[in-house]
Amino acid sequence: MKDKEYFQLVTEYFPELNKEPYQTIEEQYHDWMQFVDMLCSMQIVIKENGLEESFRRIGTVYQDEELMRALEPRPFRLNTKWADVVLGVFQTLLYKGEAAANEGRFLPFDTLRMLHEFTYPEVMALVLSFMPDLNRKYERIYSILQEEPSESIRPTVGFVYDMCSLFMPMQYEDIALLSDEDSYIGRFVFDRHFFGRADQSTLSKRLCLNQRIRDFLMGNPGKMGKLYPYAHMILGGSEPDKLIAGEENVARVLELMGGLLMREERGVICLLGEPGVGKKFLINCLANLTGQSFLSVEVPLLLHMDYNERMDILHDIICKCMIEGLYLHLDHVSYDDAEKKPVKELLAFVQKYIAMLFVSAGQEELSEAATDATWMNVELVRPSASLQKEFWKHFLEEQEISRAPELDLDVIVSKYSLTPKMICQIANSLAIENVEQVDEWLLSDKIREKCKVNFGNKAKRLQTGFTWDDMELNPESEQELKKIIAYAKNRAVVYDNYGFGKKMPYGRGFSVLLYGPPGTGKTMAATVLANELKLDIYRIDLSQIGSKYIGETEKNLSTIFEIGKHANAILFFDEADALFTKRTEVGNSNDRYANAEIAYLLQKIEEYDGISFLATNNLNNFDAAFKRRITFIVPMHLPDAQIRKQLWEKVFPEEMPKDKIDFTIIAQNGEMSGSSIKSAALQAAYRAAWEKRPVSRMDIIDAIDGEYKKNGALSIRQELIRGKM
Repeated sequence: MKDKEYFQLVTEYFPELNKEPYQTIEEQYHDWMQFVDMLCSMQIVIKENGLEESFRRIGTVYQDEELMRALEPRPFRLNTKWADVVLGVFQTLLYKGEAAANEGRFLPFDTLRMLHEFTYPEVMALVLSFMPDLNRKYERIYSILQEEPSESIRPTVGFVYDMCSLFMPMQYEDIALLSDEDSYIGRFVFDRHFFGRADQSTLSKRLCLNQRIRDFLMGNPGKMGKLYPYAHMILGGSEPDKLIAGEENVARVLELMGGLLMREERGVICLLGEPGVGKKFLINCLANLTGQSFLSVEVPLLLHMDYNERMDILHDIICKCMIEGLYLHLDHVSYDDAEKKPVKELLAFVQKYIAMLFVSAGQEELSEAATDATWMNVELVRPSASLQKEFWKHFLEEQEISRAPELDLDVIVSKYSLTPKMICQIANSLAIENVEQVDEWLLSDKIREKCKVNFGNKAKRLQTGFTWDDMELNPESEQELKKIIAYAKNRAVVYDNYGFGKKMPYGRGFSVLLYGPPGTGKTMAATVLANELKLDIYRIDLSQIGSKYIGETEKNLSTIFEIGKHANAILFFDEADALFTKRTEVGNSNDRYANAEIAYLLQKIEEYDGISFLATNNLNNFDAAFKRRITFIVPMHLPDAQIRKQLWEKVFPEEMPKDKIDFTIIAQNGEMSGSSIKSAALQAAYRAAWEKRPVSRMDIIDAIDGEYKKNGALSIRQELIRGKM
């Protein structure tokens, strides 16, 4: 072929080749098809050049044509001058795409090429592999040029090499690059399952674009495809919501992101915290503020797959993130013993290709899975009371639920510490029930329902209908208990509105120690306060807490306080002196471990954001350091004669038939605790019910005498009958 023929070929395919930026993908792909057509024409000419002369010279027969085509040295080579011309055309096509990007038109082909800095051979591999998706004629053309009609649709590595050789120098390392299944282009641009058999030669490996790349090049990005069950998009660029789960957290993450970008460093930003604390809400805020969209992946769903299926999904995830410029967020990442190995494998693989990875987890130990990336933890805690108040306003207004005039949100956030997700779910449930206005009692009931937990065998929920009217207390104890209620309802005001939270950030809960002889109403007082505050109360089973094994008691206590935090519950330690005894001089290892347990209990009591109630019959058994850290110490005395009379008058229900009884003498002579009075009243009621008559004075006297004898005291029956003062 003469020089002028090559010039004619180029001008025929590109009669108006200029450097004007592309306007559309159709215009760009038209030029690339013309360029490939030109290269294919050249290859056909090269294959046919000198073939007839070769047959005559060697003296072969016609049947040897295919063999001759393979063995005949081809004297024809593209003129260097015209190789430069073709290379110039190739570079011009690339320039036109880059110029469009500079003007703000990011065409898919150039976005993919420039984002991953493809080499010229990689660009040609991409172009040649994409042509059959634009025009079916290339199926036939490739079959002729590759002389493999049965496998004609996709180009081989060797075919790409031959086409590139027409206008650029090629090295064997270019073949290795195109056939490397572990390279980026091998893993995420081409379908790795299409590369061919292991026994195929390198040049025979076929190059087929994966479906996601094809969709992207066709101008159809954003499809979830097979990722739909496992991931969802968090779109960026919208107006950021001012109601965020801690502005400090957002500022901290943005600072970390900026540092990684500035240093061009690979990193993992791990958001730590309990479920519902606002990790995903924070990711939404980041998407809004940065304008970058996130692909959020539910990791537990991937862990249930077998290895090969999981790796296929991960390939698709990384491919989508890379070609669409998405940030990747791995959600609900656990690091339990059973999941350590697959989680490590997953994180190691993703970190290899994703420069900035976001992970949501609940455990700091996850950082053990870091590889070559910088691992940075950002711990999220439940929002402050003032921010929870804003969440309540936001989600109730969002559901068009008004607040009753008497509903004080300061009281709500003082009593209940909730995550943003829990607040949102409660508001949603109210809306489902068509609640138009909510008051404190309804809202408290919904919160308690949401916060129900299971302590297993370590604690039991106390259910009682006792109110203030059921108790008769001396003025000192009653005043202290009412002070506790006021304290519980105003914590948010004091700590947040008045600023004490800045000075006392370590534990916002408080503890109450009730002490007094058995039967003085310590448990009843605790349950009455729980009812007044609309909080659940759980009695801790001390037999399930203490353990002879080192560290087991501390572990059990940690579990109790952690569950109690989620339940917004009052923890009631009855006969607490069994746990909170005085520390002793260290005489042996047992003393050392016992003292360590007490120190740990003191720490957990102070850290607990809820309310802890403790009851003891003997205050003197308590360690002095522990008593100093108790917020309220309330004495529960035995009732005097006047209070005993009031207790007797209230103890019988209205439905209980009874004679007209003057309890003055009984109260003055029968010195009993409140619980003993209830027990005696019940015994008298059973006796009367058996004989089908009302309760009489003698029934009560006999029941009191029985209580005395049960407790090891002398009979008091005669004194009560005579009414001795």
